[in-house]
Amino acid sequence: MTIRIGTIGSGSIVEHFLDAVENCDGVEYGVTYSRTRERAEAFARKRGAAASCWKLDDLLSSDQADCIYIASPNCFHFQQAKQAMEAGKHVIVEKPAVSNLKEWKILEETAQMHQVFLMEAVRHVYDPAMDAIRRGMKRIGTIRRASLRFCQYSSRYDKFRQGIVENAFKPELSNGALMDIGVYCVRMMAELFGAPVKLLSHGIFLENGVDGAGTILGIYPGMDVELSYSKITNGMIGCEIQGEDGVILFSGVARPGKVELVSCGGEREVLYDEDDGWNLEYEVQKFAGWMEKGDLQNPGYLRALKMSGLEMGIMDSARKQMGIVFPADGKQ
Repeated sequence: MTIRIGTIGSGSIVEHFLDAVENCDGVEYGVTYSRTRERAEAFARKRGAAASCWKLDDLLSSDQADCIYIASPNCFHFQQAKQAMEAGKHVIVEKPAVSNLKEWKILEETAQMHQVFLMEAVRHVYDPAMDAIRRGMKRIGTIRRASLRFCQYSSRYDKFRQGIVENAFKPELSNGALMDIGVYCVRMMAELFGAPVKLLSHGIFLENGVDGAGTILGIYPGMDVELSYSKITNGMIGCEIQGEDGVILFSGVARPGKVELVSCGGEREVLYDEDDGWNLEYEVQKFAGWMEKGDLQNPGYLRALKMSGLEMGIMDSARKQMGIVFPADGKQ
């Protein structure tokens, strides 16, 4: 079985996704969509797509796409994903999948109605380092604290400081630090610890009202999880999960990289140490496996849907506390 991929978007994340596709057996690039003919044809030539189109309806009816990968601005994800599934296409939608939990629930219902697969592309979820972290967590006793950090100065912030506001800093497109990189922290918290019993959130806002950085505290029985994220500063400290008998250390949330267990006595053990680069191939492999088996009741698939819903619910709550409102919140 060969799965043909169609793409929406032509940014750098699409390039990295297609690099992952090239490294996965049974998956090939079929068709590209962009809003202009020139851009669509140029990107298709560059990446070796069999076809190109500049009308969304042509993409959705193309026999060169079994699955659509959506990497357009956040505010367009919902409608494009919904239309694709209504056309019988499976969908991988780049994180954050949608603007809010209400939109995600509609997409879940649409996927079920049309018997197609739906995945939010949150790359670290399927990274083998996550399994190493989970194994290590079982060995450090009662967990009391965790610090999950993703602070990365955006190259687009240079232009923002010069008065040029690009999409990444436009809240009207459902963008901002929480949606762009904070989502990685939120998803890891959800994956490892489930839903917090209480949430405390604070954002740092720029002149146009977009959040440039923020902190979220997830409160659990006997434990706190601190999330720290920023698009306007760099962070040099990795992540840690503190238990009464030891600590799990790893490089970051998007790319966990090296995972270590450090006992209370100071002994160090490397649990995982691979440079997985952009690590998108794991999500492509997982999705291809689901499609090949065709089991929409697969427990792993159903769990992924549930985790995306939990992630969106947490971000909705955090946005409410911080006063972040998107135009998409008033739609559907």
